[in-house]
Amino acid sequence: GQALCLLEGHKKSVTIVKICSDSKYAISGGEDNLIIYWDLKTGKLIKELVIKETYITTRKYLEYIAPNDGGWKEVIDDISDEQLREKIIISELAISPDGNWLATGSSYYTNLYSSNSYSYLAGYGPKLIPETVFELWNLNEEESVACFPVGNRDIIYSMALSLNAKYCAIGTARGQLY
Repeated sequence: GQALCLLEGHKKSVTIVKICSDSKYAISGGEDNLIIYWDLKTGKLIKELVIKETYITTRKYLEYIAPNDGGWKEVIDDISDEQLREKIIISELAISPDGNWLATGSSYYTNLYSSNSYSYLAGYGPKLIPETVFELWNLNEEESVACFPVGNRDIIYSMALSLNAKYCAIGTARGQLY
């Protein structure tokens, strides 16, 4: 086979794509922090959503997990909003069977260290620290209705939404199912 059309709209790598159950629409997410809703018949961009609540939740959670000693508060405070946006990646999407709800799983990666102690945040070592955030969207209203951290040092690998988004199942890299 061959490609039917090229969907253009993302500015960076596309990390996840899902097709709605009616096969008329697709939703994509990526490293540009955009969620794009596509018409598969025409190839046109229908709506574009930005994960702004995820930024707020990620910053609050980084401040929460950072210890008060060793200069960590200053390290967190020095991260600009733009730096935060550049490090968040949409890693998973789930669309409700009725097509009205969308769940996003985003991860923030950094190798934060304190200049005062040259040790890594929370003893994690010289590796990337993943921070994972779940966000639920009402696609009809084009708004985020819930956003919360799933946990640090974990990544959302899979998600599923029930009809009307009453329930959501989240599977993580560390073998947790929420």
